Amino acid sequence: MAILLALFLLVADPYAPLRLYDGTWIAIGGDKGAAPKTTRIANICRRVGAYFTCQQTVDGKLSNLIVFIPDGAHGHYYLQAVLPDGHATGRGELTIAGPLWSYLNHGDENGAAVLYRTTNHFTDNSHIHYEMSQSRDGGKTWITTGGGDEHRQE
Repeated sequence: MAILLALFLLVADPYAPLRLYDGTWIAIGGDKGAAPKTTRIANICRRVGAYFTCQQTVDGKLSNLIVFIPDGAHGHYYLQAVLPDGHATGRGELTIAGPLWSYLNHGDENGAAVLYRTTNHFTDNSHIHYEMSQSRDGGKTWITTGGGDEHRQE
């Protein structure tokens, strides 16, 4: 039911689904093959004019400010993470399709293009299963690099 409400609000307010991130989350997971790690993520999310932002603090340390901008297509956003030193990490994309949210970023390793994808599957408004993967062939093949689960603490 909550996911249906979020979808309805997406039509009326493109930032409505992003408000789900606001609050404190506990993530348990990490890189594939490594022991699971518990991480506390505190998000302060607000609409600022035509933008939507989330300041993230990870384990008590300021991590970044993420700026979301709808691109006009239903459920699609561009995003930019700004680090505490003022540097930006490069434009990424977010596509929301119901409970499945997919983040896509472009990178470079040793001169080779790499795509990074994080998928979030909301099982309800307070639980997310996430998976991280990467592709070195333009998105044809994805290799899972990690994942885990998050739950809302507050």
